[in-house]
Amino acid sequence: EFLRKKKTSQPIGRRSAGCVFKNPPDGTPAGKLIDDAGSKGLAEGEIEVSAMHANFFINRGEGTAEQYSRLMNTVSARVKEAFGVELEPEVRVVGQ
Repeated sequence: EFLRKKKTSQPIGRRSAGCVFKNPPDGTPAGKLIDDAGSKGLAEGEIEVSAMHANFFINRGEGTAEQYSRLMNTVSARVKEAFGVELEPEVRVVGQ
């Protein structure tokens, strides 16, 4: 049941690093905040906010870490502007 639900709500099988941001302390899903801030489908080069689940960033081809990082910054800024919530990365960023 868990796997079936996951397959219908997350972009399983697409190239991603999993959830990008942690849910804020108030429990609001980060994906909902990202979606409500109008960021679903937003892209930076070959990296795109998934249309299926906004807290997953998909690599559509030859996306780079720099593109991924820029998209993280853009999305978190949109959420901060729209809701005053500072998203904390779930993924570990190295080499910056």
